[in-house]
Amino acid sequence: MVIKPSQIPLPPNWSSSSNKITFKDMDPTKDKVYNGCILEVRILDWAYLSASIHTIIEDENGDIRRFALFNWPLSGEQNADMIKIIKTFCPNVKMLIVNPYHCMIDRGQNIIRVEGPDFIKFDTSKIDKLCHVCGKEAKIRPCSVCKMAFYCSKDCQKIDWREFNHKSICKHLKNFMQI
Repeated sequence: MVIKPSQIPLPPNWSSSSNKITFKDMDPTKDKVYNGCILEVRILDWAYLSASIHTIIEDENGDIRRFALFNWPLSGEQNADMIKIIKTFCPNVKMLIVNPYHCMIDRGQNIIRVEGPDFIKFDTSKIDKLCHVCGKEAKIRPCSVCKMAFYCSKDCQKIDWREFNHKSICKHLKNFMQI
């Protein structure tokens, strides 16, 4: 079931949206569309698909929010759609979001809701240059199993495996990449 937004952002206009904002500029107690603003974030976690694409994002201050993207074009082929989503919305991809919608959901949780892919620009230039755990740029080594998670050290790899549960998704990432 898709919940209809209480507010609708203006159509994206990248040339006139120049007011850069962060999560600190957003009122966490209100549903509000920040028309004319651009939010720059980094994806922290692997995306999953339900009625929308969901992941976790971080702004330049290190503040974290949930993220939901609606109206992503799907081909109807579930495996192909998931591969495209996993490759597009993976850790360390940077996104610019125009007219971000700060939305309140159940139990006071905040989410950044985006109504479609036209509201986002992606920067994948650092995808394999930043550690998936600490975000530092260093000599990066891929996970030996899935080849999709990247680490700057054995310590970060252990943290991801134990604390962030990479162990449970690693085989699934590997399987998707072999399709």
